[in-house]
Amino acid sequence: MIKRVNYIPFLLLIMLIQLSSKQLAAQVNKQMFMFQVDGNNYTKKSYNNKNELISYQIFKVGEIKNEEGLRTMKLKVYSYDKNNKLKDSAETKYTCKPSVGEIFMNVIPFAEYSVNKIVKIELGSNDTFYPTTWQIGKEMDDISFSLSLEGGVLGTFGSSSKNRIYDRKITAYDTLKNTYTITSNIEIKTYMFGLRMDTIEYTLEETIHPQKGIVKQYFKESTGEYFIIKLNNK
Repeated sequence: MIKRVNYIPFLLLIMLIQLSSKQLAAQVNKQMFMFQVDGNNYTKKSYNNKNELISYQIFKVGEIKNEEGLRTMKLKVYSYDKNNKLKDSAETKYTCKPSVGEIFMNVIPFAEYSVNKIVKIELGSNDTFYPTTWQIGKEMDDISFSLSLEGGVLGTFGSSSKNRIYDRKITAYDTLKNTYTITSNIEIKTYMFGLRMDTIEYTLEETIHPQKGIVKQYFKESTGEYFIIKLNNK
């Protein structure tokens, strides 16, 4: 008599292993992207609609830490004029919940705050910012988050911004550099005393390396003015 083998337990085991692998990959991906900014240097160059350099900044990212139940990142900003003359320098501390630390990759373009301030990041969307698998044509969820200044005069005034990145899509792949291009739109609303002061909109093009993270960001306004942020770890 031939004994039947019950394959169901084996199939369930395989399904559990596959599910656990996907969850682990997603978690590793989130951790990887979060810590890719750790210790990096970036340059931000701003241009007018005639492609003339207006100013530029150098960003130096400190170590990402866990402090009192929060994820923290210090960011030093050095601002120069078009003639390469140092105008100002500042250090800002960003804080967020540990589960959304990947958002640190998206705050560098908005690092224009004064010295010795703390900026609190609060997420308004889900916590999946970048895909675990990369494929041209893939559409991604919107990202929404707010930045609020704590401490100092501006903090007393309730200075904050609400940011939304939408219409996000992987549009290209560079085989030589192993980088993907994500295009999207971004809307920034600034507030003081709870009142909206301004709204700025950009088209955004990001160049992302699956292991290095964001290597370039290109922000352009409808006026033709734009700025470019590049990874610069020389």
